[in-house]
Order: sequence, then structure tokens, then C-alpha cells
Amino acid sequence: MPSDQQGEDVRAACFDGAPLKEDTLVLGAPTLEVELSAEAGQRVAGNLVARLCAVAPDGESTRLSYGVLNLSAEQWGASAHTTVYLNYTARIVPAGYRLRVAVSRDYWPI
Repeated sequence: MPSDQQGEDVRAACFDGAPLKEDTLVLGAPTLEVELSAEAGQRVAGNLVARLCAVAPDGESTRLSYGVLNLSAEQWGASAHTTVYLNYTARIVPAGYRLRVAVSRDYWPI
């Protein structure tokens, strides 16, 4: 199991769901569709990292899956609509936990 992700979460844009009402099976390869835009005169480039985490009531964040998209590999203009493909996962997330999507430009050591 990956270590607590709270340190990574503070360097990411995090989106949390409501506490789960029952134990929930998270199974499959998640995807995240994103709309990106660059400042005037710039183009969309760099890396985009998406992590799916389970957040315990005490705040501990456990990574369930992650995906990395190299935006520089495509020829984007000032905006982009794309999909980040995360790794396959199979976990039961306990009731009371929240699911979190964390998005950042990097993820050490990647």
C-alpha cells in the first residue's frame, strides 16, 4: 500500500466526495476527463497527474490509483480536452471514508 498521501495532497487541487454510506468496492481502471487552458500566448504543455485516493475520517489519504499524462507529447493549442487514464485498482473503501481526486503537475519521483 502506498504511504499516506496527505503530503502530496497539499500540493494538488483536491476534489472530495461525500462520506460513503457503506463499504464500497472500487474496481477497474478509472478515467478523468479534463478541460485545460493556458494563459494568453501560451500553449497547454507539461505533465498532468491524477490520483484517486480514499480519505479516512482522521484525514489519512490512501492512494487507490494514479495516472500520468504527458501533455507535451501532443500538439495542443491554448486549450485542450483530454482524458487521464489511471491504473487498474481493486479495493474496498470503508463506510465513512471519502473518495478524493487529486490533480497536480508532478508526483515525485515521476
